[in-house]
Amino acid sequence: MDEKIWQEIDEREPIPENIKQRMEELRAHRAEVIDDKYIKRPTQIEGIRRAGVVNTGLLDYIGTQIHDGMSTQEIDDIVAVYTKEHGGICACLNYEGFPKNVCVSINEEVCHGIPARRRKIHDW
Repeated sequence: MDEKIWQEIDEREPIPENIKQRMEELRAHRAEVIDDKYIKRPTQIEGIRRAGVVNTGLLDYIGTQIHDGMSTQEIDDIVAVYTKEHGGICACLNYEGFPKNVCVSINEEVCHGIPARRRKIHDW
């Protein structure tokens, strides 16, 4: 998401009154209630919704683009462009040193396939 949207998301935003009231009711009944810092604020929830729309759109789009003989790097390139054009940030990119925008695992790989130009996908 772009910088402006991130500036709108503020963890100091107050918890909506109806949620605070419900949490107090639960506490009064000695129910275990999570700490306030874990309660998502309205702008955070909106950010999650926006990210879900971008992610769903990307999955739908990439499904129409993948073809036999395509390199996993080409998939990564498509993901990078689509995500940026829609105001998103690829969660994988640079996470704990991961060098690409998306994990593309082929057959025997369990997870974290790193895209490369030499790695091609095939419909066998």
